[in-house]
Amino acid sequence: MSQEEIVVPKGWELKTIEEICNKITDGEHLKPKTVSEGVPFVSAKDLKDEGVDFNHVLYVDKTDAEIFRKKCNPEKNDILIGSRGSIGKICLVNTEQIFCLLGSVILLKPLLTIESKFITYFFKSGQAQNQLLNASGHSVVKALYLRDIKKLKISVPEKQIQKQIVAKLDHILGELDTKKKEIISLIEQNKQR
Repeated sequence: MSQEEIVVPKGWELKTIEEICNKITDGEHLKPKTVSEGVPFVSAKDLKDEGVDFNHVLYVDKTDAEIFRKKCNPEKNDILIGSRGSIGKICLVNTEQIFCLLGSVILLKPLLTIESKFITYFFKSGQAQNQLLNASGHSVVKALYLRDIKKLKISVPEKQIQKQIVAKLDHILGELDTKKKEIISLIEQNKQR
């Protein structure tokens, strides 16, 4: 997508993802020895809309985890993006739990002037998903690379406006989720009759 095709509202700035993050990296590329208990080792399949799903993760020992986390240290409010397998799957880290990432996950640490959830909503938008899919199509094996993520463009307002947008989207999506649950409940009730 060219810069001309991205709408930049008045007072907003067109930035690259690299310009709005302190760190952009990915997880461990070599599959380490896994253990039955230890530090969770998260892959792209474990990224869910509501956060990281630790129910089916692999585990690595504490020594390996310390080594892996020197390069890639996911923390609360960081953004995770599936780069292989579940390409473009987006997840906001909403836990204090210590964990490591497999190379199929890209980690973004936004600047303090950036609302993490605003960036998460951006990545879930059709515009961003198209950018991600286009970026992943440049190789024989579909994958997202750090260089492609860094170049993605986003329109960014001041932080207060980011917070307002996030609050509005949270409200709208919360209402949709409530309606969805009501409809499912009605369907289940009708099935039982």
